[in-house]
Amino acid sequence: MELEKYKSLNNSFKSELVFNLGATSGFYSEFNNMVMAMAYCLNMHIRFVLSSENANFGYEKGWEDFFVPFCEERNGTFYKKYNLRDRNPFFEMGGFFKKLYYFSWRMFHRHTYLTHDIFSDIRCVSFVRSRFNCPELGIENMDLRHICREIIDMIYVFNSSTRQDIDSLIQNLRLPDFYIGLHIRGGDKSIEAEKVDYSEYMNIIEKKEFAIKDVFVLTDDYTVIEGLKRDYKEYKFYTLANKSERGYYHDDFVKKQGKRINTYNQRASKAQYLRK
Repeated sequence: MELEKYKSLNNSFKSELVFNLGATSGFYSEFNNMVMAMAYCLNMHIRFVLSSENANFGYEKGWEDFFVPFCEERNGTFYKKYNLRDRNPFFEMGGFFKKLYYFSWRMFHRHTYLTHDIFSDIRCVSFVRSRFNCPELGIENMDLRHICREIIDMIYVFNSSTRQDIDSLIQNLRLPDFYIGLHIRGGDKSIEAEKVDYSEYMNIIEKKEFAIKDVFVLTDDYTVIEGLKRDYKEYKFYTLANKSERGYYHDDFVKKQGKRINTYNQRASKAQYLRK
């Protein structure tokens, strides 16, 4: 799928969806729903517009903090307060005037959908089983998995500063040409599934009798690295985790991110004042 062709087709649709990215969940949960929303919009001939200025993963611009833009961004106070992910704001807010303001906005923007308007649609079984036809983009009778792959290939493009940071991490990691990769998640992931001990991963590796003894471990909990180094001395382990990291907890991250954004805004305001 070519980006310029997508932009041209997307901008030709009259109705639009302003999708709130980075609302409540971790980045890839949010990203996954955004990609499905883009597929939904293509099928329904709805123009996809992004709203990510207040994303919980961003620090200034949202999506463009890390990635190359692929569509129009629309932000502002209304979208920050009323463009909720999966709840109708009319029933969430208190106060007559707030409800009246929201109702009035909807009356004057009858061709604009907000995230909660379509969120249940992209999560239902019938949508998952949909077939997609978009001859302008070379898409014919494609299932959801494949069209999402096409969309991801098109939009998951790091900007130059992010790419430089990634290249620096890779260079400093000094991985060999051949290695075994493990992803061992800790932290609040235990809420969704029972934690799997690192020994179970290593048991599989040892049963396979790999000649490779270099192992890259992607984890949010350095305790895993400490245990691996202690119990499997014949292997060399590589990781991006710091010794201070003891599991990722999304609620804590959002609180810290909020403080960081406030600090950034304060510094930006001060700098702008000094330039006057």
